[in-house]
Amino acid sequence: MLRLALVIVVALSVGACGTDAVDSATDSSLGLVPQRDAVALEAVGGAVFVTGDQGAVGAGGHVHSGPLVEDGQAHVHECLLVSNGTADDIVVRAIQALPPEGEKAYALFEAENLAAAFGVETPDQAVVPAGGAVALELLIPTDPADIPTSIRHRLAYSDLSPAGRKERFVEADPVGVTIPS
Repeated sequence: MLRLALVIVVALSVGACGTDAVDSATDSSLGLVPQRDAVALEAVGGAVFVTGDQGAVGAGGHVHSGPLVEDGQAHVHECLLVSNGTADDIVVRAIQALPPEGEKAYALFEAENLAAAFGVETPDQAVVPAGGAVALELLIPTDPADIPTSIRHRLAYSDLSPAGRKERFVEADPVGVTIPS
């Protein structure tokens, strides 16, 4: 029983460390796999195709009292959760919405539209605190004649470690797009 408790404590310690600390703290005799990045990105509740005049239920079951957007265009609505399991705050620099295969982005959220997604005034305020998480609601412009069946995401960020700023990225698994009938 004591050995099991030690493994759990070591595993929790490794999960809370940054990349550099993980490499030196890994003990192969315990069967631990180094966690290369403790920042995670995941879609919550899938993605939903909506037109500019639709309201009702969006991604993740969120209920909207009116239209999500009133621009007459089609969008994919989704909620993303950015989790920061590091000991330092991170600043999100960009979020890309990509096809499951390939690199041509459906949308790129950076600068002003990234700040808007975070509900802040400037992109440098798009911070996920150490040990915290932020939920983001995104509307990805979409051609109604070519609705994607799934979308994957890439998040570029900077960690604010006292040892020096590092630019990194993390990707999420593709999420299916629901087309309401």
